[in-house]
Amino acid sequence: MCETQSKEYKNEIERLNNELLEVKKKYLSQKRKEQQKKEKEQSSIDTRTRLPPLKTDVPHFNTGGFPSSKSIPKIAV
Repeated sequence: MCETQSKEYKNEIERLNNELLEVKKKYLSQKRKEQQKKEKEQSSIDTRTRLPPLKTDVPHFNTGGFPSSKSIPKIAV
C-alpha cells in the first residue's frame, strides 16, 4: 500500500511539474510578444519625434554669445 501511494504521489508530482513547465512556456512566450510589441511601438514613436538636423551653414556661438570666428578683445587694466 505504501509503495502504491508513493508511486501515485510521484506521478502526481511529475504531472504537476509538466503542467508548470507548460504554463511557464506560455507565460514567457506572452511576455516576449508584449516586449516585441512595446519595442515596435517605441521605435515608431522615435521615428515620428526625431529632431530636424542642425544647420551647419549658420554660425554657432560659444560662451557669452560671442561668435567663434572673432577673438574676444582683451581689456587692459
